[in-house]
Amino acid sequence: MESDGEFEVDMSPIFSHGSSDRYRLTHDDGVDCPCEYLGQFGCPVARYVARDGTLTIVFHAADYDQLQEVIGELRDQFPDVDIKRFVQSPAGEQTQDSVFIDRSKLTHRQLEILETAYEKGYFDRPRQSNATEIAAELDINPSTFREHLTAAESKILEDLL
Repeated sequence: MESDGEFEVDMSPIFSHGSSDRYRLTHDDGVDCPCEYLGQFGCPVARYVARDGTLTIVFHAADYDQLQEVIGELRDQFPDVDIKRFVQSPAGEQTQDSVFIDRSKLTHRQLEILETAYEKGYFDRPRQSNATEIAAELDINPSTFREHLTAAESKILEDLL
């Protein structure tokens, strides 16, 4: 089982590079954090994502009963916890092979460009169409096509990696 939980945390970036910020999460002595609770239950944390003052934690629970216990404890200790979604891995699949791609990060135009490029064979090897042909199909400049495509790929790769 896998769960994403969002936690509002006061954070300031310690390093910025382009559109990416790096944070260090610290808390006072005696203040427990959700990560500590997950560790107490033996739930490995797969990923932390800090964005706009919100900390999203992806963690794995052994089964549904453990997940219920962990969520109950988190809600008791951290009333502001917001559980976004639960994902159950298919039988026999390794959890590290499952990745959730959040399409809502893409703008409508980026999604349209990705879908069109895919449908027209842009990602096939050998390519069935090139950037100029797809841009003409979308009635945009080829450089605009590439900009939208690169932005969309970056957002998808952020989730994937």
